[in-house]
Amino acid sequence: MMRFKEFLLQESVIRIGALATYATKGKRAGDKADQAYSKGKRALQQRAASTTDSERLQRIEDALVAALTGLQHTRDQIGNNIAVDVAGHALRQGKRSRRK
Repeated sequence: MMRFKEFLLQESVIRIGALATYATKGKRAGDKADQAYSKGKRALQQRAASTTDSERLQRIEDALVAALTGLQHTRDQIGNNIAVDVAGHALRQGKRSRRK
């Protein structure tokens, strides 16, 4: 009878789970980055004739904050995508070494 740990290793459940987790996290980070960039664009596109200089400066500040937040989420997305790659290769290599 096969033990649970052997089943997990043999069926690649761990690899698939790790890859799916990091891929999902990467997608979520990418979606957050897109939202932040869109928020920044909207802040800059709001134009009104009666806008004061201080209101315009506040909009520019809000757009910069949104852009930097988007960059942070993009960095998270890149990190998660690298984790997908590393996990896939490392766990595949572990599977190969167990076959020998």
